[in-house]
This record gives sequence, structure tokens and C-alpha cells, in this order.
Amino acid sequence: MYFGFSQEISRDVCKKGEIITAISLEAESFFEEKNYGPGIEIFVIGIICVSSEFDSFFTVRKKYSRAKKLLEYDIKLDHGRFKTANNREIYMMVKEKTLESLEIIKELKVKVFNLAEFSEDLKIFFEMNEKLGEMENFKL
Repeated sequence: MYFGFSQEISRDVCKKGEIITAISLEAESFFEEKNYGPGIEIFVIGIICVSSEFDSFFTVRKKYSRAKKLLEYDIKLDHGRFKTANNREIYMMVKEKTLESLEIIKELKVKVFNLAEFSEDLKIFFEMNEKLGEMENFKL
């Protein structure tokens, strides 16, 4: 299964978005050989983190295409908090919001997908990759 993150972030925090890219690359690799049933083959969580003046232009999207076996939805991170956060804090923000967001899968009525197993693997993924929060520079 393909699993990763996309991001729409304000220019003033663009450099801090590198940690999101690093998390996504690690997630792609971790989930590449995993299978949670035929309901989802591509799963993308969009991360929105924009300043308040642009927030109204970025609504949270939720979409499941049974035909394409594609699930995509957005989560929003607090821009003010993100702007002052270090990489460890940003990592924890992404982890917490991502794990909280899994209820959306039930909301979208995704069938034939082992949410419990995926959720457990996602927790393991975040535990295994906490080192990303300690890094200062990312070579992507």
C-alpha cells in the first residue's frame, strides 16, 4: 500500500516543512509492502498549515474513491504553534493529529480495510521514527 503525506503550508514556515517531507518518505517505505485489505491501495493525508489570513482558502477535504481504492483527507496544524515549534514538537504535532484523524476512515465508510491493524502499524511507525524529531537538517 502507498501511504504518505502531502503538505500545503505558508511560505513563512516552508523550511520547517522539511520534517513533514522526511516523515512522508519514511512512511512510504514503511508501508510499501503492507496490505490491509483491498479497500485502500493509496492513502494520502494532506497537512495544511497556513497563516490565519489564508486559512479560509484551505478547507479540509475528505475523499474516498472505491473505484480507485484511494483515500485522501486533510488535517490542519496550528500555524502559530508550528511556526515557533522545533522539529521534535512538529513531529509530535504530526503524530498526534494523524492518529486522531483515523476516525475519518469510519466516517467515509471505507470497507474491506483493516483499520485496527493499520492503526497499530501507524503507532509503531511513529515510535520507530522519533529520531526524525531530533534531526536539525534534512537531506532529501
